[in-house]
Amino acid sequence: MSRWISTAAVAKQLGVGTTSVKRWAEQGLLLCRHTPGGHRRFDVDQVTEFMRSHSALKSTVSNNVETWLEIFSGPTSQHAAYDAILQARSRLPSWCALADELGEVLVAVGQMWRAGNMSITTEHELSELLGRALAQCASTIPGNPDKRCILATAPGDPHTLGLSLLEVCIREMGYGTRWLGARTPVEELTKACADPTTCMIALSASGESRDVGLLDRYLESLKADATENEVVVLLGGHGRWPADPPVGLRLMTFSELPTTLRRVMSIVRS
Repeated sequence: MSRWISTAAVAKQLGVGTTSVKRWAEQGLLLCRHTPGGHRRFDVDQVTEFMRSHSALKSTVSNNVETWLEIFSGPTSQHAAYDAILQARSRLPSWCALADELGEVLVAVGQMWRAGNMSITTEHELSELLGRALAQCASTIPGNPDKRCILATAPGDPHTLGLSLLEVCIREMGYGTRWLGARTPVEELTKACADPTTCMIALSASGESRDVGLLDRYLESLKADATENEVVVLLGGHGRWPADPPVGLRLMTFSELPTTLRRVMSIVRS
């Protein structure tokens, strides 16, 4: 005879939170039945099989990532997400460190979506919630309007969450920010270079930006104006930036940002 257990018991067996269990059940990945009172009950044998067949999924999600997925995947308000981010910032030395941690969450979300373990609706809702909460955080960090970083994505790339993470880091370091956002024509960036308040341009390329030639031509078009106006160009994200870009410094983590900027800004000023 099958033995049926609660959502909390499944979460404990799998080593995840209850929100993850409910999410997998809603997606049909983890079968369940409902009691007359509407509570989920799971077959122990089926849970064991799920744990075996989805071991790769569990191995890609660290404890920190799972905690964040619990926060952002449940019925969470922007205010609650904002509070959770501020609490996390209080335990870490900088916004850069927190941005790296949240960056792991975005990677895990992408892996789960591609593997069919997260619906596109859930992925969009999670991303929107995180983006709004980060914007709220950024609005509370003063930045210098006379030393601004332009925030934009690579050509044709619609994903701006990397910029949202970068913004809180940049503002904590004393710089102002100006959003040009997704799919910004290079002509707009060259105009921004001529603005005396622009000291750097940050370009984010998600994993969808795979055309190295396109990215190379985009940077080549930006090179002359950025060089003439001594504007530092930062290249981030998991996109395929050229190995030897015409202009720009490649950043692999947010934690590299402070050291990199201190070095390049001292060169620019000399």
